[in-house]
Amino acid sequence: MYEAQRILRYTIPGFNTVFILLVVFLATDFTCTEQILWDVKGIGPALLVVLGSGALGFLLANIYYSLVWSQLFRRWLAYDHRPVLVELLKAELIEIDGPHNITDDQRKAWELMNCLYNSHKVALLNEKYDDFMAGLSNYMAGLGATIVGVFVVCVTWSALFYGPMCHDIGDHPLKDIVVYASFVMILWILGAAFHRTLVSAKRISNSMVKEYVQRTFTKHNPLKLVFCEDGSSMVQDQ
Repeated sequence: MYEAQRILRYTIPGFNTVFILLVVFLATDFTCTEQILWDVKGIGPALLVVLGSGALGFLLANIYYSLVWSQLFRRWLAYDHRPVLVELLKAELIEIDGPHNITDDQRKAWELMNCLYNSHKVALLNEKYDDFMAGLSNYMAGLGATIVGVFVVCVTWSALFYGPMCHDIGDHPLKDIVVYASFVMILWILGAAFHRTLVSAKRISNSMVKEYVQRTFTKHNPLKLVFCEDGSSMVQDQ
């Protein structure tokens, strides 16, 4: 089931991108579209579209992940586990060995929380919860890749229809406004869904780990986390 979700995480954003591109092309200028697209007939081209959608989705997903941890976008796109880790540190329920700056380094906080989450110590996170979080993660990644795909469609449409292949688009300025307004509406809907999913996933994962640490460890027997010299992190056995 999990592997199927991972495949769909790449295929669906790619298919959505191709579908939106075709709809925009057809709605804008059908004659020009015929110059760009081939005549899709039979199972061969359909299979090619499916495989191509998966490859495109994989490319979009990699662009999305690059943006998630870029300095410019990580504040809005990535998980932020710093507040819960700082709270547990102040309560002396966890100890962190090695050089670190959890308060300022969002990526290091994510690595540490991911290490804690995947360690054998978080045994209370049962299979049902794990599947639920994996589903949320896949859904959010699919939304992020689709948002990147919409930007790709917008740039592709602008380049093709304002380029030499379709120079007559300027005769219909109203269509330009409608198309760009549609792009804005789609991005707003997808962005709102992404934001809600990110907030929910962060709240659930933080609360579950916090509850587990508070119930399992004490000031005299804290959970020990280690930052290694190579930059990796680990949970130290008690």
